[in-house]
Amino acid sequence: RLEGKDGWYCESISIECSGNNMVKAFKQNFTVNDWYGEPDGGGFWSNGGWLLLIFLLLAAGAGGFLLYVKQNRKKKKPIRRKA
Repeated sequence: RLEGKDGWYCESISIECSGNNMVKAFKQNFTVNDWYGEPDGGGFWSNGGWLLLIFLLLAAGAGGFLLYVKQNRKKKKPIRRKA
């Protein structure tokens, strides 16, 4: 939980923010440490950073797989025609 000077606070990585100065909170340029390096031991990984990493890996894997399938379809078509 990230608390600001003006009474706003943010849960986790902070789309859930509440308080009077929510917009001001976003306009202040936070570093990665401001979001993920809470003193209570929250940290990047326990706050969903690992979920983001897994999502990126899955997206990259799916993209690679689709590319692989496309290339294989191109190779298989001429073989079918010959047979």
